[in-house]
Amino acid sequence: MKQLLVVLASLLAAAAPASAQKQVQVDVQKKLNLKIRALSFDETTIGDAIDFVRDVSGLDIAVDWRGANKAGVHKGTTISLHVKNITVSRSLKLILISAAGPGKLDYVIRGKKVLISTPEALKKLPPLPEPATRPATVPVQATRPSTADRVTLRKLVANVATFEFDQAELQDVLQYLRKTTGVRIYLNWRAAKSVGVDRSTKISVKLKKAKASAALRAALTAAAKPGELTYAVGEGLILISTPKDLKKLLPLARARPAAETDIDRALAATLEKKVAKLEFKEVELADALQFLREVTGTNMYISPAGLKAAGAKMSAPVSLRVTDLPARLALVLCLTEAADTDSLGYAAADGVLLISTPDGAKALAALINSRPPTAKTKQNLRALKILSERMPTLNFVDIELKDVIQFFRGTTGLNIFMDWRSLRPAGLKGSSPVSFHLKGGAFRTALHLTLADAAGQIASPAGFIIEDGMVYISTLEGLKKLRAGPGQPASP
Repeated sequence: MKQLLVVLASLLAAAAPASAQKQVQVDVQKKLNLKIRALSFDETTIGDAIDFVRDVSGLDIAVDWRGANKAGVHKGTTISLHVKNITVSRSLKLILISAAGPGKLDYVIRGKKVLISTPEALKKLPPLPEPATRPATVPVQATRPSTADRVTLRKLVANVATFEFDQAELQDVLQYLRKTTGVRIYLNWRAAKSVGVDRSTKISVKLKKAKASAALRAALTAAAKPGELTYAVGEGLILISTPKDLKKLLPLARARPAAETDIDRALAATLEKKVAKLEFKEVELADALQFLREVTGTNMYISPAGLKAAGAKMSAPVSLRVTDLPARLALVLCLTEAADTDSLGYAAADGVLLISTPDGAKALAALINSRPPTAKTKQNLRALKILSERMPTLNFVDIELKDVIQFFRGTTGLNIFMDWRSLRPAGLKGSSPVSFHLKGGAFRTALHLTLADAAGQIASPAGFIIEDGMVYISTLEGLKKLRAGPGQPASP
């Protein structure tokens, strides 16, 4: 394998400089999207077939023949292929499938080159060098304050008549500041614990006619060593944590979910509505999220695998005392209470809030927002329409996957084929339990959530396509092979 990686690296020696990689990749992709009027190969060697694609597209195509040999392909391997009006990218896919069979050879764009080898070898390629950048020096409070932030900052410069405490608990001192100044404060106790500070930490301070900001700094310095705890203002809320943690927490507090559809834009608008009061004391995360569901009317899906990866549980205790903050910020604080900052996140898809690891939530959202590739026949369009219809309220609690699929068959009238041979090795069995609540979601969304929940993995290993009006469910790899099967063009 080391020799193979050396060969691959040498093939990429002429790749474009990192600073130009983005534009180069765009240029290469344009060539891959070009249409070829016709491919007509009869017992043509794969070497000649690839040369033809090079000539008509202008692409720089490099073949790792050492890797190809492992897939049973050499320069003299012959293929027969007859297709019309097809893109360069699909032409390459069909040539590789014709020579080696589905899934044995693939290609990637690397700099200016298109590199062909086995999928395993391509996955092990070292990353292209990143462009040189200056180290980040922007302080956490450097962005322009919002209206809510300016209100809080004005309160911080107001004087506090008396600020005298002798061996008082830190949580009580902060509550005093809330009441006397009107500021809203959140302290990430999980992060504070790393510097030896908790709610009952005793502090002694004595100030007269000091600004609220000075009083707050004095309290934090009395609780921990200088610089171990600090604060910033985000969304009108004073966020207190360690400097390292605050650099992650502040952007999360200000972030808005990506919303590309009308239903997701409506969800984003709902998340901007204010929650009048959050007062949780050792409330389980499950109950805290249920409260947010009820006050906002939003659908939520919480990934069990995402929680596990973040080291969190639905029974994790949440303690919050904040008022008048956007629902999205309330959600961020609940997740921060249950797990380390930024280990849990959320994304929006089809009007559903997906809670998992940040990457897991984005991946599931992308899967739900995608549409299954299908030929535009009358049967397939009918199936697509049914997939987009809204379903009644679903409330599955440890229902076996095979029973959920049978319920969908009966509810929609669709033919649904389960490729159990591919699904079982990926962790999806007929007996796999499914648990989630969804109100008025599209059938396709319910189907994706079912597969994700049954798999028990952060990234769902399964999906579906439509052929002849039938919904085929398999692993993502299985679907690729199915789409690349006889009579079907391979996806680029």
